[in-house]
Amino acid sequence: MKVTLELDSDGCLAGFSADGHAGGAPGANLPCAAVTVLLRTAARTAAAAGLAAGGGADAPGAMRLQVNRAAEGRRDWLRGVTDTLLRGLADVAAEAPGEVEVRIVQVER
Repeated sequence: MKVTLELDSDGCLAGFSADGHAGGAPGANLPCAAVTVLLRTAARTAAAAGLAAGGGADAPGAMRLQVNRAAEGRRDWLRGVTDTLLRGLADVAAEAPGEVEVRIVQVER
């Protein structure tokens, strides 16, 4: 499973994409389920705050999200969401080496 997180210059989530499944049969792998829950929770949290700009899960094993830039008063909040997502993904990747790959990309906005 490959996850790419896009972070802006303030370290806030700008978007993500995830492709593939982490080992085993789709729907029956704990690292894959953990990554899915982390990403889905971040996406739903951004959407509830009115920050989701687009995304979806158009095919099995694929998920994506684009996040609008948060207003100045919400940047710290979004940074907290981002830090929680980063820690969770790093933990899953460390516990399932070779099954979960996390890549971080800086984006300008």
